[in-house]
Amino acid sequence: MKEEMRVSDLTSDQDLTHHQHQIFKMSNMELLEETQLGAKTLLKTRLKEDLLNELEFEGYVQTVNSLLEDLVELTSSDLPLYVKKLDAEAIIKLLGVDFGLAEDEYDYGFLFNRLTVILPVIERTILTNAKTSPIFVYYYPEHLLSPRQQVMFKEYLLQVSEKMNVLVLSKSRYFLSDELMGNNVIANGKQIITEDFLEELEWRAPVNYSIDQLKQSCTDLLKSYAMNFETFPVISNCKLADIHVFAEADLYVIIELMEEFNFEYALEINYQKLSRPVSKYVQQFERR
Repeated sequence: MKEEMRVSDLTSDQDLTHHQHQIFKMSNMELLEETQLGAKTLLKTRLKEDLLNELEFEGYVQTVNSLLEDLVELTSSDLPLYVKKLDAEAIIKLLGVDFGLAEDEYDYGFLFNRLTVILPVIERTILTNAKTSPIFVYYYPEHLLSPRQQVMFKEYLLQVSEKMNVLVLSKSRYFLSDELMGNNVIANGKQIITEDFLEELEWRAPVNYSIDQLKQSCTDLLKSYAMNFETFPVISNCKLADIHVFAEADLYVIIELMEEFNFEYALEINYQKLSRPVSKYVQQFERR
């Protein structure tokens, strides 16, 4: 994994090493491909270990190889035939995985059902095979899933997170953490949501907002509008827009976030709806 991925702790500015954690990466497509028992799949690794750990495995393999040799000797052929000895690798190539899910071309829940059946198997395999503390990195779990299925699949990933660390890379708001500090919000190579940022947010506020109020505002805005931050959004307090915020605290927080991200945006503000301190604060960010 070293050549493919680097996992860093931005709070300490240090990379996590394989001595501390073992990283397992997965996506929806990779999860489905696990059932093919390919060379680099976790399920193949687990199955090979299961076969080799079976006390009678070697005896069965020797018997099968002997029967194959006898069959070749009995075969009338001018070809110089020989038997390729069966081992765990060769036997796995003869095997398939059947979870008992009948595929229906009209059943759009088939993919979701298969993912939810395979995921617990992968979870158990990781917990069994991990040599150090595992980190399960899941790429874009929203791929090929409807919004409703995304909400449901998040619950499955949360169940996995009860037994190991899970990092989710997603562009879907449905996979954002319900806890503010559970979200890695990174822009320009910098972690944005930190304790220092929240302290500054409270200190710079034009009126006296509590830290809990500001944290809740950050959480709500991320879950509602994270997908719009990079699209030059229109922010408004008086009409439906890319980002519409009607509470003054939310308007303050979204402007601070956009400035911290260094993302472009436009304001359409009805200043009559704002108190004087907040109005004065917002006016300084009107785009020229």
